Amino acid sequence: MGAATIGTLDGSTTAGACAKHVDTRAVGTCRDCGGTWCTECLVPPSSRRQPLRCVECALVAAGIRPRSHRPVDGSGARP
Repeated sequence: MGAATIGTLDGSTTAGACAKHVDTRAVGTCRDCGGTWCTECLVPPSSRRQPLRCVECALVAAGIRPRSHRPVDGSGARP
């Protein structure tokens, strides 16, 4: 039996678990790193022009963390 495909907050579809909370279903994909994340790990955009991002990528985009902290493989794993 294959993984279930579910709708995401940004209107696309994804399958599987959150990259950080493996026992929680992913609800969206970060536009920057490509990782799939649960509602706890996604930062909702404050306007329609902002993309859906995971917490780590949102901190980078806000200038709080340097780019080296951003996940690069889409799995949520740090380099």
